[in-house]
Amino acid sequence: MKGKNINMQKLISIIIAMYNAQEYILKLLECLRRQTYDNLEIIIVDDGSTDNSLNLVKSWANNDNRIKIISILNSGVSNARNIGIENSIGEYITFLDADDYIEFDMYEKFINNITEKNADVLRGNFIREDIGGNVISNGSMVDLSNSIVDNTILKEKLLPYIFDNLIPTYTPLILAKSSLIKGKIKFRTDIHMMEDLIFCLELFFSTSNIYFFDYKAYHYVYNESSSSKNRKNIIRNFKDTVKVVNFLEEFLVKENINSSIFDKMYHIYSTMIIKYILRTFQKDDEYTISKEYMIELLEQTDVRNIINRANFIKDNEVIKIAGNYIKIKDYDKLYNYAVKIKNLNA
Repeated sequence: MKGKNINMQKLISIIIAMYNAQEYILKLLECLRRQTYDNLEIIIVDDGSTDNSLNLVKSWANNDNRIKIISILNSGVSNARNIGIENSIGEYITFLDADDYIEFDMYEKFINNITEKNADVLRGNFIREDIGGNVISNGSMVDLSNSIVDNTILKEKLLPYIFDNLIPTYTPLILAKSSLIKGKIKFRTDIHMMEDLIFCLELFFSTSNIYFFDYKAYHYVYNESSSSKNRKNIIRNFKDTVKVVNFLEEFLVKENINSSIFDKMYHIYSTMIIKYILRTFQKDDEYTISKEYMIELLEQTDVRNIINRANFIKDNEVIKIAGNYIKIKDYDKLYNYAVKIKNLNA
């Protein structure tokens, strides 16, 4: 018998985008089966898995009628989540990643707190660990712990914390009224990184009532072999970073955000761009770019805009040197420096 809860009538739609998760998905489903909060709609969107994931969840669904399975052709996590949102019927929406897991009372505590605080959005906390279960770090809420964030605090505190990476934007930590999301906010399908950041910013700015609940119920499992670490995605991530900056520029202007946030943004993303360029020279393989292609990437108008507005005063020596070569367009020295760094790391 599960624990009694005054909010049991409130349906929570949990959206899980799944791709080749046969090693992890049953652990997550067991966490959902054992939740002390029963009224869950579990929407699993299988994003064209090629392993046994789909068969595993189908078998599990035979014993849990709360599970709804949607199979689609592989098109990325953003599209899978969007399809999950479209097919949800809950009063609240939340997300899970198929390779993570949660505490058994997470949703009971989430629904009780979002109701008691009369909040539109709740943001929980997390523990980051490796695939062996060893804790890497605990999530921080700085001075927002167990407090309501209104529009003023959002602009003055939360936004700077997000850009300083003090409060990461993981959508699985979010529980939100579906009326804020359905038909209003979608995950960007034209990027493969930082889609959570954009989604969360749009969600946060849609309300003045966000509750930051300092309960570390979500276990974020960090996998070194994830796509963001894969060399084949370096150039894709380079281009996606530029798209994210373009979005953020328009978004921050629309929301009347002060210039100090822009300074943070240009610094963070110019550093990312430089690191992507240098990483293309780490090895001599099919993902190593030519000097000509390096110049072509760095001469793009949007890239020049980011680099020119950034300063590298507080960065390490490698970023300072490479960044200043890019600023003055001394691509010969940049290329030679990139090769030198590669040889030092060999």
